[in-house]
This record gives sequence, structure tokens and C-alpha cells, in this order.
Amino acid sequence: MKLGVTGVGYLGEHHTRILTSLPGVEVVGVCDVDSGRGKRIAERYGTSYFEDFEDLLGKVDGMVVAVPTELHYEVGKRVLEAGVNLLLEKPIAASVKDAYELVELAEQKELVFLVGHIERFNPAVLALEGKVLSPVFIEAKRTSLRTGEDPQSLIIDLMIHDIDLALYFSGKRPEKVRGRIVSCPDGPAFAVAELDFGSSFAVLTASRSFCWKERKMRIAEQDRVFSIDFVERKSEVVERNGIPFRLPVRDEEPLRLELVSFIDAIRGKPLPFSPSDAVLALEVGMEIVKSCNI
Repeated sequence: MKLGVTGVGYLGEHHTRILTSLPGVEVVGVCDVDSGRGKRIAERYGTSYFEDFEDLLGKVDGMVVAVPTELHYEVGKRVLEAGVNLLLEKPIAASVKDAYELVELAEQKELVFLVGHIERFNPAVLALEGKVLSPVFIEAKRTSLRTGEDPQSLIIDLMIHDIDLALYFSGKRPEKVRGRIVSCPDGPAFAVAELDFGSSFAVLTASRSFCWKERKMRIAEQDRVFSIDFVERKSEVVERNGIPFRLPVRDEEPLRLELVSFIDAIRGKPLPFSPSDAVLALEVGMEIVKSCNI
């Protein structure tokens, strides 16, 4: 299996690191607009540097694209047009229109198209597969130490993880969406979203200005509550007796599981979720942005 990586910043380097460690996989090359970094990453992981990602397209079976969000459509479209399977980092695109076009193009070309909603591959989430049946309330908190981001990015780049999971666990689209940005002068900024699913409700918060990193979710049903710690990769359930029970969680790196899933799909196995799920997450995210009057 021959693969390439376009965009080798922080996340792209980790894609390259894992791909070069997988048996039966050859990383033909990497590409980055920063030629100095691209060459260093290529040398570090024993592959080649390409100035133009299009020079890689005729040499690979699949391409991992980890470029800035505003370039997802342009680069993703070119990869698919060349008949190359695509793993595109989240969010799927900068606009819903572009997202739909990418999905349609992948379907027309009969290509594998996986969007990198990495929390879907978090072992703490996988541990809940088949266990969450009828949620009535979902609460998520996601913070990181990065600052200086525009308010929309809090929703489309950070909260998008929890939007996707709220949709996944609820099994449907929200009937109502409400969002708000809370900010302090020269201080932290927070994005808050409420998703009303009719039979259930979700409250999601995201911030890039906290002094610590926290990424957790609680899913309440009538008689039990599930808790997920995405950072620690731990899951537990508390039933009516009030005693928490730790669920068995696989000791595996989410990004590795994501990449293996992409490779398996190229070899003929089904994808774990449809790129249409990523489009829906973006649609709901944009509804939240609109509600915030950003």
C-alpha cells in the first residue's frame, strides 16, 4: 500500500510517524508549503519530500491531507479528481457546499473518503459501542491551551469533535440549535452550544484559553450515566447504585486506529462511518456559528 501525506505540521507529522511504522505500508513522500520542515520530516521518517502534492498523486493509492481548513476543499478535490483515496482531516471543509461537493465527487469516483474525526477512534469512545441506547442528556467540555483563535474556530475546529459525537450517540439531527460566545477582554473565550434533539438535549462547551487541558463527555440515560475522558482514554458507567464501573478500554493510539481503518477500507473493508456524518457535523456547527452571530 503506497501512501502520501500532504501537510506535515503537528498533526501531519504524527500521521507520517505512524504510517511509516505500519507493516505493508510505504510512505512514498510528504509535502508541505514549508520546504524546510517538509524536508526535515521526510528525512526523519525515511521518505521523500515533494514540493507539489500533485506530483505525488500518480504514485500513491491514498493520500492523507492535513492542511489548514481553508484548503481542505481545494486539495481534497484535486486528490479525488486524480482517482486517489482520501483521508482528510476534520472539519471536512470550510463550507457546507464544499463538503457536499467532496462527498459527491468521492461517490462518483467510487473512492474511499474518510474524514479524520479522531474521537470516533478513541478507545474510550469505542468502549461504549452498543452500550449507549437512549440518551436523555449529553454534556461535553473541551479545552486546550492554544490562544489567539477566532471565535468561529472554537466551534468548527474544536467543538466539532463533540458535535459529531453528540449526533452519533443521539442518532439523529437536532431539532433546535442555540449557541453563544462568552469572552473576557484580554482573557479567555468560550463557545457554548445547546442541541435540542426532542427526546434528548446536549450542552457543549469549548475554549482554547484555559490554563489546563480538559476533554470530557457525560451521557445520561434514564437509569445510568456514562463518562468519557478523551485525554486519559478512560470510560466508566454509574448505575442507580451510585457505584462507578470502569469499562475495559483498548490501549491503542486513536490516530493509529484511524489510519489502519483508512488502509483497511482501501483494501475493501467498510468505513466505520460515512463522510456524510462529517457533513452533518459541519452543518450543525455552522448553525451554531450563525446562532452566535459571528
